[in-house]
Amino acid sequence: MSPNLESHPTLEEVSPSAATLIEGMRDIGYSFKTAVADIIDNSVSAGARKIAVLADFACAEPHVALFDDGAGMSMEELREAMRPGTKGALASRAAKDLGRFGLGLKTASFSQCRRLSVATKPLGGEVSCRAWDIDTVLAQDRWVIEIPQGGLILELAAQLGYQGTAVLWQKLDRLHERDADAANRTIDELRSHLALVFHRFLQRNGKERVAMTVNGIAVDPVDPFCEEHPATLAHEEHVLNFKKGSVTVRGFTIPHHSKMSPSDYERAGLGVGHPNSQGLYIYRGERLIMHGAWHGLVRPSTATQLSRVRVDVPAEMDSDWRVDIKKSSAQLPSYVQQELAKVINNLGIGSKRTYEFRGRMTPIHVDWGHWCRVVSGDTITYTINSKHPTVCRLRESLDSGQRRLLDHTLALLAASLPIETIFNDFAQQPTHISLARLNDEDLRVGVTDLAKKFLADGMGEDETRTLITRLPQFAGFVDVVRQIVSQLREGAK
Repeated sequence: MSPNLESHPTLEEVSPSAATLIEGMRDIGYSFKTAVADIIDNSVSAGARKIAVLADFACAEPHVALFDDGAGMSMEELREAMRPGTKGALASRAAKDLGRFGLGLKTASFSQCRRLSVATKPLGGEVSCRAWDIDTVLAQDRWVIEIPQGGLILELAAQLGYQGTAVLWQKLDRLHERDADAANRTIDELRSHLALVFHRFLQRNGKERVAMTVNGIAVDPVDPFCEEHPATLAHEEHVLNFKKGSVTVRGFTIPHHSKMSPSDYERAGLGVGHPNSQGLYIYRGERLIMHGAWHGLVRPSTATQLSRVRVDVPAEMDSDWRVDIKKSSAQLPSYVQQELAKVINNLGIGSKRTYEFRGRMTPIHVDWGHWCRVVSGDTITYTINSKHPTVCRLRESLDSGQRRLLDHTLALLAASLPIETIFNDFAQQPTHISLARLNDEDLRVGVTDLAKKFLADGMGEDETRTLITRLPQFAGFVDVVRQIVSQLREGAK
């Protein structure tokens, strides 16, 4: 006989040990930078426009303090915020609420410290302070918080303005940064992490902009899509509508390194390089959750390393995306993956075209490119263009025997093109590759030969300058090209 599932069983309460559970909450997997970011989520959700992180690892009692000018909390709201699991993952949230499980303040803090104190002040209200001390919980084996009567948290509370919140971490038993170099690296990593994770808040204009500082130094946004760069290719935005909400998708192809300064290109590599930065960038409430992988939707390659896809996920789809407590990972639901694959299937083409434009050897005009790209069936070869004006002028100055020697030399040069070496260098360190620089005489000879031919073919002065400066070897010499073309034009009159 099967049990009656509709019956009402007798219930018996089995409460967890506070001492055991609070220690377990410390090992969810936060790093220092992800823990700080989780605290900042609360500040952003509270409407803060100024957020400051102060970390002092060198003093007698190392500590970390976070200030914001957000809405603040009443005493009742603070007590509730200090409660573990104050608002569940399935609870409805406002669009701007970056919370997930109602655990972030506690789990993020406990992962780094044994004492968490919070001071907060709502607009027109009084300052309230509460503290969790893990050692007190262990001694009592009860979920008890403290009402601070003195100490650093009250000093920080006195610094709050009309409204805001201060979070203080003390007893940093998991941070051992007394060494100055190690401490500086930790702070630099934190600043870089916040610059990327919250870049859309930092990039806002006017009153909506969020300003952050770490130890007094401003956090400048790192936009992985380089949207403000004129050479960035922004693809059409797509909205995928599902039962629980809508996912917004937009692809970008960031500029080739030749079109960016070395510092900007390195910054766009996000510290891990462009091959590791391609892929999906998943956001929740404009806050970056995870990035740098295609999740099986695209095969990563050199041709796609400049392609990045922004995916905005609404909070109401958290459970389907399995956003974790740390808000640093998620999983694509199968039904979203199917629709997303249709949208981004060809987005790698943008990056591929960017590289092909820089590397293609087929002349834009058959008579003036130094190299020719020859396709025969499935085979692609590269040869030196014997019809180039400079090559033609050289041939005309030679006798028949010297011409044959020139032809043999050009054929040998084309056959010995180090394709594998070029390909490997380009794949591993593209920013280190550059064309050989022309001296002044070689530059003038090369430009003059082409300009004479174009002008003789009836091209205008502007078109002649444009075509010549499109060649990589002449692209950085716009003024020289303009001068030579103008002189030839004047001489022809």
